[in-house]
Amino acid sequence: MTKPNARRNGAGLLEVIASLILLTMIVMPLASMIRGGAHVAADARGTRQSDRARQTIRWIDGQIRDATLVSPPLIAGRLDFVDASNRLITVQLIQDRLVYISGSTRSTLLENVTAIGFDMTVDPLTNATLVRTTLETRDVSGATIRNTVHTHRE
Repeated sequence: MTKPNARRNGAGLLEVIASLILLTMIVMPLASMIRGGAHVAADARGTRQSDRARQTIRWIDGQIRDATLVSPPLIAGRLDFVDASNRLITVQLIQDRLVYISGSTRSTLLENVTAIGFDMTVDPLTNATLVRTTLETRDVSGATIRNTVHTHRE
């Protein structure tokens, strides 16, 4: 027989249930915050890819605009031009990387490139050249990012 004022050892069922409820109330918001942080990080990486693609196509636009001679694209995914210093520059898609080539210098402009296209037209009346550059990349989620720029050369 137990005495009415005797002390118990251990926790009762009600105490265990209350502790589990409190623990759940603390852990659930933390799990949501961690999951949300992962989504934000993935979005940021995708945005960075989008920003890099935009910067790359602007750089190509500036190079074409300042070039002394731009040759019609004879090979898909490749454009050759002569810059202001009289150097032959090639911008070419090699596998999934957009590469800048000048003499022995070769550097990657952008990775995860799925396609690049250069379309060139010449106005017969003014002899002005229009180069349309379309750049297609993938972000970390696999979504396609497409950028197009039209460069008008007199």
